[in-house]
Amino acid sequence: TTASRTRTSTTGEERIGPAQIPARLARSRRCNRPIRQPRHALDLRRCAGCREDQPSLTRIPALVLDDGEVLIDSAAILDYLDEQAGDAALIPGSGSARRLVLQMTALAQGTLEKVAAVVYERHFHSPEHRSTAWLDRCLGQARAGLDELTRRLSATYACGPTLTHADVMITTLIWYMQDRMGEVLSHTAHADLIRLAERCEDLPAFRAAALSDFEKMPRS
Repeated sequence: TTASRTRTSTTGEERIGPAQIPARLARSRRCNRPIRQPRHALDLRRCAGCREDQPSLTRIPALVLDDGEVLIDSAAILDYLDEQAGDAALIPGSGSARRLVLQMTALAQGTLEKVAAVVYERHFHSPEHRSTAWLDRCLGQARAGLDELTRRLSATYACGPTLTHADVMITTLIWYMQDRMGEVLSHTAHADLIRLAERCEDLPAFRAAALSDFEKMPRS
């Protein structure tokens, strides 16, 4: 489930990062095969589905549908894939069970965004130009997010007896922290989260969606 590597394009640089993995994993799970990434430079305006008459976010992931419609952001892509999957969707259709999955997924994603902010601050800024206050704030928020996820965690999977998007996002979070920046991830306080991620990473769909060494960036 999430590491990244610089890709040079006609619009600058972009990275394959944590937000890309949930949609990629869902596609792999639906298709029962890994989703391969191109091994060459690319134009991210086209990759992100931005047309000439639209402002470019150089946003990945992006999913181009058969009719030409382009979906950006993992949440929008997952919503479409769940719609296609029907009963195999990784989230309940309605009610409190759906809200629980959405909240746990959002909490894990928010925590991951704070971790990524620390990684990017350290990667793009030399030590003398880094904001200590910003780094401390993000690290504190990441730690609080991990604590809250651990407190809310259910027994088998994150939200109950079946795998959901929350498990995908939590596994992505734990993998990313172990690969990039594990300083607020505690093997005692967050042991249940780590065990959940390890259990998920043993599943075939997670192994099929794993990133290659080509897509990794240096540890912060």
